[in-house]
Amino acid sequence: MPKLRELMTMSQAKFYSDANRNYGFGLLLVYYFILLDGQGDGARFKDCVKARQDGKSAEEARQALLAGRSYEDLEKEVAAAFRRKGIKIRFVES
Repeated sequence: MPKLRELMTMSQAKFYSDANRNYGFGLLLVYYFILLDGQGDGARFKDCVKARQDGKSAEEARQALLAGRSYEDLEKEVAAAFRRKGIKIRFVES
């Protein structure tokens, strides 16, 4: 999986350049934020969506997802959460 900093800040054009792959990664990340992050209630994901609906920037919305974590810390949490589900994720520079 691409490093989260890259995946979460990717331009639409770059995302579409390898859409099948990136949609798969995006789906895993959305699954994480809705069901595995925090209390498992999707609160940070909802905060992110609400931020965009309220006209906040993409960066401000991403901060709701990061919740004070660095991208590197988030990668560790995502990998650990999926490992508990039997899925091994490795983040790599693309």
